[in-house]
Amino acid sequence: MGFSLIAAIAFTCHFSFIAISPVIFLDDFGLTQLQFSVVLLIYGAAYVIGGVIASRLQKVINHQQQLKVGLGLISLAGVALIALHLTTERSLLTILLPMMLCTTGTTITRPAAVSRAMDLFLGNAGAAASMLNTTVFVTGGVISALASVTVANFEYALASGFVGLSAIGWTVVRQIYSAQPPA
Repeated sequence: MGFSLIAAIAFTCHFSFIAISPVIFLDDFGLTQLQFSVVLLIYGAAYVIGGVIASRLQKVINHQQQLKVGLGLISLAGVALIALHLTTERSLLTILLPMMLCTTGTTITRPAAVSRAMDLFLGNAGAAASMLNTTVFVTGGVISALASVTVANFEYALASGFVGLSAIGWTVVRQIYSAQPPA
């Protein structure tokens, strides 16, 4: 359950932004649908970058360190989002750069968490995958719904969510690895 919760936290941070991005970019910024799709394409590059980083990291550091790096990037994204909001005028870059950092953290965290969760239940992989995915999507859906209500102050909502959820993730990582030796 701990690894499932960590995967859910990472997914929730990414999915919360995806849920409110149409309001931010189409309504607030007045982008056309084509411009919005280009913005999401650029944002999607963070998935590719994060995947490349995750692939390389898994060869040189253990799962616990990957989880910490990914959660750290998500937290850093929250700090960057609020810092940019407080010090600069809102722009596509002041939103996209922290969100790409968050997504990079997500793509580092989720594979490590999912891999560890599945390693624990090799004999029941189907049931474990079902439980993990249910946890990820229910958590992501509930928190994203909450984020959509705060769209007027989305920088504060996302930033505090990223930092708070990362702190919970770090606590779960600490609890898991204090109860078992690192793999």
